[in-house]
Amino acid sequence: MESRRNTIASQFVFVAGLMLGMAALVQGTYALWRVVVDMNQGQLPGDFIRSIAAVWVFSSMGMLLLAVWSFFISSQLAMGFRQAFFQGIALGVSLLFFGLGAFLLLYPQGWQYFLFLVDGSLILCGVLFFFRTTPA
Repeated sequence: MESRRNTIASQFVFVAGLMLGMAALVQGTYALWRVVVDMNQGQLPGDFIRSIAAVWVFSSMGMLLLAVWSFFISSQLAMGFRQAFFQGIALGVSLLFFGLGAFLLLYPQGWQYFLFLVDGSLILCGVLFFFRTTPA
């Protein structure tokens, strides 16, 4: 029974990681391409161009690293490791608070920030409701 619950927790975290990975790929390809097009059309001022491109690439890499981290956590959750539980809590709370802050306070019309809220909720639900440690 505990093994099945851990598998469910692992699947929740894995799905959240897939969503983060897909968001990173979209931001790193299409969205960055749109920024470059706007730069070439002169819609963004001088030094700001390089700064925004660097931030855009860095944030895409950060999201991709969070996705990879969630894949590692999901495999450890399936095995019942307690460290994965704490890492899942940290990752889920971080994404949840970022999603809440960005979506509700800063950019209420930006639906993409709602996905961070969903990712954090998925991770927290999986870890808090389904994970059980394996007896030592």
